[in-house]
Amino acid sequence: MLALVGLVGLFGAVSACGEGTSSAPGSSDRDVISGDAVCQEGAPSPDGTVDPELETIGPTSNAIRRGSDHFWIVESGSNTVSRYTPETGELDRGFVDVGNGRNPYDVAVAPDDSRVYVTNYLADSITVAHAETGEVLEEIEHDSLDKPEGIAVVDDHLYVTNVHYTGGDDPFGTGTVVIFEREDMEVVAQAETARKNPQFVQPIGTSDGRRVAIVSSGVIDFVEGDRAAATSPGGLELWPADGELDEEERETYPMERLESGRHGAPGRPLAAPDGRALYFTSATSGELFKFDLRERRWVRGTRNPLELHEASGNALHHGAIDDRGLLYITAFNDDALYLWDTTCDERLAGPISLGTTDELLEGPHGIALHERESRTRAFFIMSRANVMGRVTLDF
Repeated sequence: MLALVGLVGLFGAVSACGEGTSSAPGSSDRDVISGDAVCQEGAPSPDGTVDPELETIGPTSNAIRRGSDHFWIVESGSNTVSRYTPETGELDRGFVDVGNGRNPYDVAVAPDDSRVYVTNYLADSITVAHAETGEVLEEIEHDSLDKPEGIAVVDDHLYVTNVHYTGGDDPFGTGTVVIFEREDMEVVAQAETARKNPQFVQPIGTSDGRRVAIVSSGVIDFVEGDRAAATSPGGLELWPADGELDEEERETYPMERLESGRHGAPGRPLAAPDGRALYFTSATSGELFKFDLRERRWVRGTRNPLELHEASGNALHHGAIDDRGLLYITAFNDDALYLWDTTCDERLAGPISLGTTDELLEGPHGIALHERESRTRAFFIMSRANVMGRVTLDF
């Protein structure tokens, strides 16, 4: 069954807290088998290895985000955020403890790595912590926060999305975005989103200046018993990046919802290195969507998506993109990784097995990249197996 941890935050409150020291659980590398290069101007076929159990992490990990020097891992089941330093391989387990019953969902880091901001889904709050010590500096509670999920630092402001989940037959209210002034954490603006379930927020560059991308996945629910489907349309919005909400400057680009609900549910925006396009994984299908930033339109939407792989059942994905324009996409329900070359929009490699057993679903639920010259190390979190793994690729 498709886990809804990364979709709507439906899992219950948890109370365990704490920190630990780094220790690898006895992992072993295995070779990556990849195919030939697929794009004439694209990346060559890489060689590499998979280490599926690099580190033990906290339960129900929900996000891995990169700061300047560290990766930050949100562990919803233990109400903690761990810090990993890819240059040294040091893991500070449970580095930020947000407190019992908070159910942390996402994390953002200040550009100077001075502060860490965490959305607490169940507590309707934001934790502000010191990035060097892990000390919780304050917890922000405000009436505008209602099941907060996505979070992003944009210069002097903090953008937070709220999904307003209520449950029942109509589980989501209208989504909102709240903007805080980072210096004093006061609310300076808030507005509704055009579509429900705004899970992701991220600053991006466009041909006419920087914008804040808001991605609404739409309502995702189980139909026909256990099939996850998009039951309302999602979409992309591009907002001003100055902390103000001039409605005339807010651009809205809805996705068409098809009757089956199989196609849709876009994920975090992944910007191509040349700035021409945004790519999106799907939470309901083995497909990718593509938005042209210059023409401001969906060039591969729900009716003509890019086919990543054939998914016979539920299909939740997360992605990251490197400087070559390669997408690294984890498939939660298949314990697999795919490489997609955006140079010509073809699959370069995959499925690459990330799990340790065929009997149990381990659930890759996020991925972050560390690039050095011709080597890329992709770190992925296993939400059900409580480990962080690593794929090392040499090009």
